[in-house]
Amino acid sequence: MATPAPPVVDFSRVQFPGDEQKQQEQCSYCGRGLETEYFKLQNRMSCGVCVENVQQAFSADTHKAFTQALLWGIPAAILGMIAYAAFEIITGIEIGFAAIGVGWLIGRAMLRGSGGVRGRRYQWAAVLLTYAAVSTAFIPLVMHQVAKDSRAKTNVTQSANQTKKESPSAKAADKSEDHGYIYAAAFLLGLGLISPFLELFTSFGSGALGLLILFWGMQYAWKALAKPKVDLDGPFSVTA
Repeated sequence: MATPAPPVVDFSRVQFPGDEQKQQEQCSYCGRGLETEYFKLQNRMSCGVCVENVQQAFSADTHKAFTQALLWGIPAAILGMIAYAAFEIITGIEIGFAAIGVGWLIGRAMLRGSGGVRGRRYQWAAVLLTYAAVSTAFIPLVMHQVAKDSRAKTNVTQSANQTKKESPSAKAADKSEDHGYIYAAAFLLGLGLISPFLELFTSFGSGALGLLILFWGMQYAWKALAKPKVDLDGPFSVTA
């Protein structure tokens, strides 16, 4: 049986007690060795490069990023308003909790548009868009009901007016009616924006619950665009 060769000892390299501990002192995020100094980022050892990258990411707010966030957030608000109203029109069921979904949709859309940039003005924009989307869903609901009543009224009077010729005064009345639609639309817009509070006067309990759910939806949008809290300490010297 062959005798195993003795291990080769390298006398050119001396290892002192504590060297292994030094080798373990590295950045918890990128693995880079910490030679002279380190930071505490979220209570974890971090190198200066990772800290600088985090600081740059949080300070990347620009006019372009905010504009892109709005260009994504506004269509999301319109889509949320349409979906909110369409569901109630089609099913006849009113679901106030859909406001939470609208807030989530707007928050995610703005975050996608901004490229991940967050900040206070993004939060306020998301909150206002969420409120506008949910409150103005009142407008298509009212217009649907008005159109439904108008069609019913037209069907009743259509047979009686079918044989009559339209007079010039009737044409003028139609033009006046067109202007009336514009004023009615403007009135509905203002009415829609305050509609969440109007229900308090008809049914306080239902109105208060609707406002609470709307607040939750706005809160979702607010949190989605909030800057994460970063705990940063240092620099500290690496012990020899």
